[in-house]
Amino acid sequence: QFYQMNIFRFYKDEFSKLLKDNNYECNYEKLSVDSPRQSSFGDLAFNAPLIFSSSLKKNPLDIGAEIADLIKNKFPEFESIEVAKPGFVNLRLKKTFWFNFLSSFQDDKGKLATEIKKINIEYVSANQQGHSMLVIAVAPFMEMFWQIF
Repeated sequence: QFYQMNIFRFYKDEFSKLLKDNNYECNYEKLSVDSPRQSSFGDLAFNAPLIFSSSLKKNPLDIGAEIADLIKNKFPEFESIEVAKPGFVNLRLKKTFWFNFLSSFQDDKGKLATEIKKINIEYVSANQQGHSMLVIAVAPFMEMFWQIF
């Protein structure tokens, strides 16, 4: 079920398995899959080439090309996979992936499978002339969550 997954954690785990299976060794905690800085770069950005470049003593762009080929062969849901400086693999998911992902939010009757609730959002400005306290800053958010649940 797509709607229960964190897409970034999911692909970090899947890409880490792929790299381990292909004998890439590193501290896998340093690997990350995040949103790229600019949406024009794609949907996901993978930092593996940067992480592996020091241990493999290779150019990150060369490592990125190798990793991009591995991902291309294993994951058909990507429309494009590009290597970018200084050492990222940028990935764009196919529209069919997003259609399936968004469809997973529907129930059996095709209706949105979430309960819609009204919430009250208040804007609160901390007093910039005096000393702000964490309690003052957090209190409106806590009140909002109490109203939701």
